[in-house]
Amino acid sequence: MARFLLKEKHYINIVGNEWEREETNQATGKKLRQRFAVPQYLDPDDSKDHNSPEGIIVSTKEDRRYPRDLIFTGLPTPDMMPLDDEAEAMLEEYKATYKGEHPIDSLPVSLAESIAKALEMQIESMGGREKAIIPNTSLARVEELEKSNAELKAQLAEILSRLEPKSEPAGRRV
Repeated sequence: MARFLLKEKHYINIVGNEWEREETNQATGKKLRQRFAVPQYLDPDDSKDHNSPEGIIVSTKEDRRYPRDLIFTGLPTPDMMPLDDEAEAMLEEYKATYKGEHPIDSLPVSLAESIAKALEMQIESMGGREKAIIPNTSLARVEELEKSNAELKAQLAEILSRLEPKSEPAGRRV
C-alpha cells in the first residue's frame, strides 16, 4: 500500500466517487439509472477536504490502520509527497518517464500546427534527400516540371502586376 500527502490541488479518481443520472421512460414509466466514475477535486488549502491533521492523504489500497485515507486509482503526480517506501518507489518510477511538460501544454494549438509538425517529421524521416523523386520518373521529367513551374510563377507575377491599382496624379482628385 502506497500513501501520499497532497501538496497541491488535484482532480483525482477516488474509489466510490460517482455521478448518477436518472431518467424515467415516459412510455413505460421505468426508471433508468446510470452511474459514472468522476474525479474528485481536493484542495489542501481547504480544511474541509482534510482527512488527517497533516492534510489530505490518499492511498492505493484500503488498510485498517488508516481508515480515513482516500483510496485513489491511477498514477501519482509530482505534487504528491510519498509517506512510505512503496510510495517513494512508485513516484521514482513515474518520474523516470515524466518529461516535465504539462499534458495540456503539449497538445497542438491548431489543426494547421499539427499538420505542419507531421509534415516536418515526414521530411526528417526521408533522411536528408534533396529532392523527393517519384519512382519510375526520369530526372529529365523532373527538370521539365521545374522549368514549367518557374514559367507559371513568372506568368502569375505578370498578371498580379496588371491587377494592381495605378496611382492617380496628385492634382486630379475628385
